[in-house]
Amino acid sequence: MRSAVAQAKAYAGDKNISVSPGDVGGQAVAAGLVDEVRVDLVPVVFGAGVRYFGDYAGSPLLLENPRVVQGDRVTHLRYRLRR
Repeated sequence: MRSAVAQAKAYAGDKNISVSPGDVGGQAVAAGLVDEVRVDLVPVVFGAGVRYFGDYAGSPLLLENPRVVQGDRVTHLRYRLRR
């Protein structure tokens, strides 16, 4: 995971990189490689789903208060991770 993120950072230069939620996102969180969690809420109910960070079983994470951006039928939440 660390090697993949290092390669992505080298390729991105001064731009941000993103890691998808699920198992890959959970691995990046567990490795301490995530600075911010972004959640986009859309008013749809599917009735089932998957855990946002996959099988992450590490220590509980404390998130800062969110930055909220209201869109058209979507709410964007941006949480910085506390270190």
